[in-house]
Amino acid sequence: MPVTASHAYVTLVMLGDKYVPGALALGWSLRRFRSNQTDLVVLITQDVSQQARGALAEVFDFVQLVDFIQARTLRNQGRRFQHMYQWEDMSFTKFQALSLTQYEKVLLLDADMVAVASPEELFSIRAPAGMCSAVKGPAEQLQWHSRILPAEMVARSVARGYGIKGCLYLVEPSAHDLQALKDTLAATPAYGNSREYCGPDERLISEYYAFGRDAKHAVPSSSPLDAPQGWTHIHEIVGFPIDCRE
Repeated sequence: MPVTASHAYVTLVMLGDKYVPGALALGWSLRRFRSNQTDLVVLITQDVSQQARGALAEVFDFVQLVDFIQARTLRNQGRRFQHMYQWEDMSFTKFQALSLTQYEKVLLLDADMVAVASPEELFSIRAPAGMCSAVKGPAEQLQWHSRILPAEMVARSVARGYGIKGCLYLVEPSAHDLQALKDTLAATPAYGNSREYCGPDERLISEYYAFGRDAKHAVPSSSPLDAPQGWTHIHEIVGFPIDCRE
């Protein structure tokens, strides 16, 4: 798709039309604040109806059809929540945003969010960036905002929390990174950890950008070419002008 913008807001609609209203609300809220250097892109899977695609095209600049990225997953979740996460085996599909290499950076947002102020300043932060669940309280949030997180802190956030939270990621699109994530999933019969609460998609991207190809060993890669330089933290309130209700 031909583009002139350097950045994009990206969301995903999959598994039919259930998330279309949320995506439309998100897209409309972002249109109020975006600059002329930022596109609105919605990724959709084949099961989204033609009627829904037409509605999305009224709000988003580009409606991009993508394939599912699917793998068997493991996660520690109580019986009460098991019915809520039947889509987790396909949750990795959001990482198709990495295929949008025509952009320098993309801000990947869940479709159940709305912008309440301009998020444009987030594109000035070094990518990859996101909200680390190990950073607690207002003081720590301010301390770490826009700073690179130690790999050990990211590892702790995966083991004890939700890693880099899955509702928002700032990334630089890369076919190499997308393929590396797919290869990681293909290398194991079931991805995730049944003793932890971190979502499999959160675990995958959190560990990849913290540890690169050695993510499964939870140790930094010995080669700077093999591992990205780590995550930058985004403040959950001050640096995050989007309503994210989980």
